[in-house]
Amino acid sequence: MTAALAATGTTTVLVTHDRVEALSIASRVALLRDGAILQEDTPTGLYHRPVDHQVAAFVGDLTVVPAAFRGTVADTPLGAVPLRHDQHGTGRVFLRPEQVEITEPGAGHTDATVLTADFRGADGLLALRVGTPSGDVDVTARCAAHHLPAAGQRVGVRVSGPATATAPADSDAT
Repeated sequence: MTAALAATGTTTVLVTHDRVEALSIASRVALLRDGAILQEDTPTGLYHRPVDHQVAAFVGDLTVVPAAFRGTVADTPLGAVPLRHDQHGTGRVFLRPEQVEITEPGAGHTDATVLTADFRGADGLLALRVGTPSGDVDVTARCAAHHLPAAGQRVGVRVSGPATATAPADSDAT
């Protein structure tokens, strides 16, 4: 259907509550709440550059971790993470599970304990706990099924790619 519409140059408005459908079919997505547009962007823009916590959580799995901002770097319990935009002060960053990479423990990255490992076919979703001096931080990671560690196992973690910092008014969102 999408190819036929594109071939004829037909503009179509699709209304859906299915995020997978919206992100996979549309060339532009407008996310609405209470009749107001929260964000309108390409599917990749909406996913990688959400305007706030609610948009980020709606379009995909999400972990929110505390951070201290130093320009384009955030110091987090997972180490230094590049930011999409210059930011200063403290707040939180949004991380997608696919950004949290599993490594060998003690390999110079942050160590974590696997709380759960959910096999999903080609990949798996991990719930991890990172111990910090100010308390534990729980993080979600996605990894290839053939590398899926077991619950209770110690692993190393590192963040790949830039994170989105919360806006000051949004910094209490979890």
